[in-house]
Amino acid sequence: MKLFSIILVLSIIIFVFIMNFVAKQNIKENLTTQSAVSTCEKNGLTGTCYIMSDGSQECIIPQDNGQTAIPTSKTAPTEQKKGPEKQPTCNDISNLQKTATLVASDCIMPNGDTGIIFPRLGNRCVSRQMVQKCNERETSKEKSVAKAKAKAKAEVKASAKTTAATKVSKKTRKCAENSTECHDPKDMQFFETECNKIGNDWGFWKFQICNCEKGKKSGVCRKGYHFGSFIEPNSTPCVFDYSDMNRVCNDEMRLMNRKESINYGYKTITKNGCPPQKQRAICNGNYYSGEELIPNATDCFNSNTNFEEKCKNLLGTNGSIKQFSSYNCYPGSIRALCYTKI
Repeated sequence: MKLFSIILVLSIIIFVFIMNFVAKQNIKENLTTQSAVSTCEKNGLTGTCYIMSDGSQECIIPQDNGQTAIPTSKTAPTEQKKGPEKQPTCNDISNLQKTATLVASDCIMPNGDTGIIFPRLGNRCVSRQMVQKCNERETSKEKSVAKAKAKAKAEVKASAKTTAATKVSKKTRKCAENSTECHDPKDMQFFETECNKIGNDWGFWKFQICNCEKGKKSGVCRKGYHFGSFIEPNSTPCVFDYSDMNRVCNDEMRLMNRKESINYGYKTITKNGCPPQKQRAICNGNYYSGEELIPNATDCFNSNTNFEEKCKNLLGTNGSIKQFSSYNCYPGSIRALCYTKI
């Protein structure tokens, strides 16, 4: 029994020795399959840096007993591989570019291109081409925004003009009384003829915008007006410039059945209210060819007329009656000869 115990203990010691020997041999074989790259330091000791079979690196420090402790790939710590550094987006650059520092010496990208260092982006080296591209995109965006704002402003302005024009149109939409149809405003004779249909002493007064299409206008007619001008009483119609205006006055006043004077001549000649190459005359029984026949005489009126007032109208507030006369007056009427009281 004692012998059996001794044999068992020896067997265990031999087994442990063999297993330890085999493990050391495997470690040495594993070391021979690795590559030493450089010296390194670990925990204040100098060792050798190996690249393990799984791609990781390990600093191996010799042990005090002269043996080398070489970790296997299973026990060696591995470093996590880093992927390629992600470049910032244009939005990142746009937000941080105002605070970026442009370094005097360009930074170098992995592909060899030059870049700009952005401290607030972790001192990353950003390609100058990318920065330029982002800047161009930002400029284009700003121009688009400015263009859109200008367009919107123009549309608002155009809309305001349209609204204003509509308001004006509504204000002038109602036609005045005695209006003509819409017509070309250059054709004045059309408007005059249309107004003459109301009466011989009616004529064209002015234009109005009254439900007319573009380029056309409506005329407003008024008594005592012709071709846009007021016509004084005892005026003739428009006749050609070479006409005998004394004769025209005499004929027209008789046609109008005027019974103040027996004969009429023209007091003045005017082109007001007449088309080109025509004229009209203002007629009076005390004038001939523009000259007064009896100085300071009134027109002929009925005898019961207030001639004192007529003299004041003729000579002013100091005008008064000097005497009466029936010269060239129609039977039953007289005229007053006036003077100025001192």
